[in-house]
Amino acid sequence: MSTLHGEYRRHARTDIRTSVSMTLDDNELATKTHDVSESGIALDKPSSLNLAVGQSVSVTFNRMPNFSVPARVVRSADNSIGLELDHFRFSEADIKGIVRTAPLHERIRYRTKRSLWKFVRRAGVLLTNTVFRRPMLSIIKPTFLFAVYGNERDVGTYFTPAMSKIMPPLMLGGLIKNRGHKGLMVAPMFFEHELAQ
Repeated sequence: MSTLHGEYRRHARTDIRTSVSMTLDDNELATKTHDVSESGIALDKPSSLNLAVGQSVSVTFNRMPNFSVPARVVRSADNSIGLELDHFRFSEADIKGIVRTAPLHERIRYRTKRSLWKFVRRAGVLLTNTVFRRPMLSIIKPTFLFAVYGNERDVGTYFTPAMSKIMPPLMLGGLIKNRGHKGLMVAPMFFEHELAQ
């Protein structure tokens, strides 16, 4: 089964740039992140550094005292290094700490990007479920539905309480295909705990 817009990323990314130190074989190298997710880090690759896939390293976030994480190299290109965290995952609090201690211009860029993306996503959901709903249903003619639900935080990224008053109770979320059949991803305006009850 695939969605119209391809596979979702496994973990949300921050695209935040902040100073770190990478320890490799007792050598400490200064560099910067250019992406941090729950399970990995992408770093700028210092020049003349040779790394092998599978090599173990340790990354220390310079602006967060005593915050060091073990990782292993999963990709090494000319200008960047991809690391997968080794037996460790960043928690939501860790990610917030990394963002909070990043340089001011990076925090502004990060928050602006997130706000813009949330606005665009909500506008898309609103238009799809009001203006374009009937035309979409008549054009697609779905043969099956795939229902999804979420918690309050998940739902809040797609619509606000004010939006829910003008949208139907079963929202259209996207087009999906399965073995040549077209279907729709739908979501009720109920939270996970409400459905469980």
